[in-house]
Amino acid sequence: MSEYSILDKLITQRHAEEIRSFDPVSVVVHLLGTLTPREAEVVRHRFAVPDGGQTETLEEIGKKLQVTRERVRQITKSSVGKLQALRSKHDELKLFIRTTEYLLRSHGGALESEYFINQLLHYSHTSGDASTQEIRTRACLHFLLDNLLEGFVERRVEQQKLRTLYVLTGVDTLLLQGAVGAFLNVVEPAGVPLQLTELLRRYRQQPYYIEHKRQLVAEPVHIAREFLSDPNVDEEPTAAEEDGVLTAYLAASGDLSQNIFGEWGKQSWPTIRPRRMNDKIYLILRHEGKPLHFSAITEKINGAHFDAKVAKAPSVHNELILDKRFVLVGRGLYALREWGYQPGTVGDVVRELLVERKSLTREEIVSEVLRKRMVKKQTIHLALLNQSLFVKGEDGRYSLVSSKT
Repeated sequence: MSEYSILDKLITQRHAEEIRSFDPVSVVVHLLGTLTPREAEVVRHRFAVPDGGQTETLEEIGKKLQVTRERVRQITKSSVGKLQALRSKHDELKLFIRTTEYLLRSHGGALESEYFINQLLHYSHTSGDASTQEIRTRACLHFLLDNLLEGFVERRVEQQKLRTLYVLTGVDTLLLQGAVGAFLNVVEPAGVPLQLTELLRRYRQQPYYIEHKRQLVAEPVHIAREFLSDPNVDEEPTAAEEDGVLTAYLAASGDLSQNIFGEWGKQSWPTIRPRRMNDKIYLILRHEGKPLHFSAITEKINGAHFDAKVAKAPSVHNELILDKRFVLVGRGLYALREWGYQPGTVGDVVRELLVERKSLTREEIVSEVLRKRMVKKQTIHLALLNQSLFVKGEDGRYSLVSSKT
């Protein structure tokens, strides 16, 4: 996901300091301290806060506390109600509500759930071991959003080709659906994954964007600036602000996703989510843009961590041999056929050249073959000595034997 956040350009220093001082974990710990010991224990197990980890079912908690499943449900409901009642009194909760409203309004009122969590995480105060703290912070952010902001924010599960969203209560997602559909109209005709910069460039040429630009970009930015008392509230959005809003819309698409190289495409494309070994090979070669030895391809597949499977060099080599998308261009070196490489031996390549060009000098042949094969010049010279295929004329040019007989 893009590192860019609209906060980086719009937020004032005072707001930035406020938000960066917000620690979701300490807030949740303080809130749990306002409950009775049994209530706090139920909330900890039910929502896995503040430590993160696995949430527990009502039945599992009931067995631990030796109460019925229904009693656990009642305690959970009453405990959450008590915490919701603190919203108007708890300064950090009020700050969290303001921050949440700001971020959502800055992006049209709705954000894909994980994108939203990542934005909040980026601006939240954390300490201690990074991975452990992130797990705890994520769990606490989800708890606060899903349970304590009722009436302000709602979580809408996947629907209408949109991912799960956090939405300001009452906001219609029809505009977001249209924005997401326009991104799909860019990606599908392209047929190949696109870098974000190129995707946004093409997106700005879409009729939907042109027609709804003010609603899609100008109004959200205006609201954000107004919220911050920005003196430039009525000016047109900058390119960076616009990119930030559009990227958030893109993240909400249920059909589109990024591959490990940050390129966007349809989730169903093997170049986005490769599952078979030959698709992983293809994506690695396409990204590298040059021929690689099969052992290097194996290392890069394992380094990319597509999934938990470990690639083995013999298996990779076997796929390279069998899949016609790949061409052997040197000792263990493979390239993509779409780059213009042809299968076959050096002799086969020379023969194809002479079928097309009729006759060539040795230097011309060497130059052309080296564009299609990564071999030594001597290998090409040896291939030209095959008198059953090639003949050297008095003018020093080579041609096919069949063309001279």
